[in-house]
Amino acid sequence: MLTAAAAAYMGAGSIVEWRDEEESDISVQAYLVYPDAHVGRIMTGVVIVPDCAGFRTPYVCTFADKLAEQGYKVIVLDLPVTTATSDEWTNSGTFRKWKDTAAAVEASTVRWALRCRDLLKQTYEVQRVGVLGLGYGAEVAVRIASSFDAVALLSPTALPPPSSSTTPTLLVTGDRNEYIDSSKVVHALALFVVPGQRHGFALSRIADEDAATLAIADILDWFIIHLHRFRTALCTSDGTSDSVPPKPAPVSPAVLFEDLSSMKRTYDLPHPMTLADLVEIYVDIWDINQ
Repeated sequence: MLTAAAAAYMGAGSIVEWRDEEESDISVQAYLVYPDAHVGRIMTGVVIVPDCAGFRTPYVCTFADKLAEQGYKVIVLDLPVTTATSDEWTNSGTFRKWKDTAAAVEASTVRWALRCRDLLKQTYEVQRVGVLGLGYGAEVAVRIASSFDAVALLSPTALPPPSSSTTPTLLVTGDRNEYIDSSKVVHALALFVVPGQRHGFALSRIADEDAATLAIADILDWFIIHLHRFRTALCTSDGTSDSVPPKPAPVSPAVLFEDLSSMKRTYDLPHPMTLADLVEIYVDIWDINQ
């Protein structure tokens, strides 16, 4: 059964907790945050599978809060590896120990990540759900990719294996990631390599603000395209073919000038036109008036 934690965790969200379905003596926790109001045409959400330190670092919760500000309902699964808040990201003995421990219980992590997806869909009425894997969490995200509408992997600790999943997948990594060789990434549908960056460059104490901004912006764009599907029938995971409507021909400026000079507050265009063409014409009008 799902219950809210007695006290709110750091950030704008709170902890939710439930009993594992297969091992009832295990209590699973996740950090949940969502916007005050619905944004966009459909309700969208993101499951974040964090690195080995779980959500107990301020960077992960802060990012989840920022994602919620963009209109997503976000849930961050806690990994059953460590309760430490140490910001350990480098390829150190401590991190490798965490990673080995996480790999040993990966089946449980997969089950809980899918439970997070079900929670968003069934309790919070989310229609399309993406998954974001951070570090080791990217390995889990790859395993469950087919159960989501979009996948983003940030600073993975292993190369994605060959997969038959058709879910749109983005891989974002630094070219100095200690765990993978970005030149050998061939299985992601899209790849964004950030020059000069190591593992954890976007969500840790070693964060490079400019590089992190670029990486996170790329991930946000990915979710906008594949969860909100703002680009018509393009790059979706619902099996539709790629198609882009033809660009309409521009409207003659003479026609618009004539209508504008008639002092009418509104008028109908002779035929549809792109916003860019309309803006260009208004710029011309401004230049003439000056």
